[in-house]
Amino acid sequence: MSEDNEGVEPSITDTSGTRDIPSSRPKLDIGDLRQQLFFISEGDDEYAPPMSPSEHIHSNDAGYGRAIAEVTPTSVESSKNRVGLVIGNGAVLSTLPNMPAETAILVDRNPFIHAWTQMTAAAFLESDSPAEYIARVYSPGNALYQEAKASGEAPEEGLQRERDELREQHFLSSQERFDICKEALKEKHLLYFTADISDRNNSENLAYVLGQNNAEVTFANMTNVWDHVRFAGRSLADSLPTLPFNPHAVILHSSQGFNAAGERNVVSEGQLQRGLQNYMEAAQQSFAQWRGHK
Repeated sequence: MSEDNEGVEPSITDTSGTRDIPSSRPKLDIGDLRQQLFFISEGDDEYAPPMSPSEHIHSNDAGYGRAIAEVTPTSVESSKNRVGLVIGNGAVLSTLPNMPAETAILVDRNPFIHAWTQMTAAAFLESDSPAEYIARVYSPGNALYQEAKASGEAPEEGLQRERDELREQHFLSSQERFDICKEALKEKHLLYFTADISDRNNSENLAYVLGQNNAEVTFANMTNVWDHVRFAGRSLADSLPTLPFNPHAVILHSSQGFNAAGERNVVSEGQLQRGLQNYMEAAQQSFAQWRGHK
């Protein structure tokens, strides 16, 4: 992990490595981007919840293993700096080798989600095998693990569900996949943005920062966030179009509305869309079907 993490506020950190940037694309200054994200993150206001343990430290999106397998680092090319937008944890450690972006920005209102992902990324880099990683993270000596357990969460169960859904794409599925994902983590950057992305003010601030860094969104894992934000009176249909999505951006998403078996109120199989408009139309349809079943 890069030494430039020292002294940086925990809400915005960077798991860094090196990667050759095409000559047509100005190199992204990760240090500047990290600081800019820190300044636009939500502070201690009425919309910023305290750091709270949550089951969402693990992905629970059915079928994501198959969806991830369809994505490659060259799925979207761009003359700009390629950025991945990941909601929550988004199984990012398993997704990095496939992600068509050099930098991932993880977005969540809950600082605990970011703290957990940052901790697991560090543990991943320090481990040489899946067994060693599990022993480091799911251990009484891990303060975040203990905090999650004390709040009633079941981290081991969450990990098992995530592994069941991602299958061979999960970074703990085999030593080979472990090594591939670990190398991707060394080469790419993880940044953290503490904010509600359905708030247009936040999305506009993020869009400004990306524009200042000659960056665009070429990949996104939206999970099933579309199903949730509308209950808070905010809409992704209003906020997301403010962001600079590449027209061919790969967007993964899921929904609680339905699955292939027609079951209700469960996360549907992971879906893959090309472009923001196609994602929004699919997410709106899934949301409508879910509400129709309630």
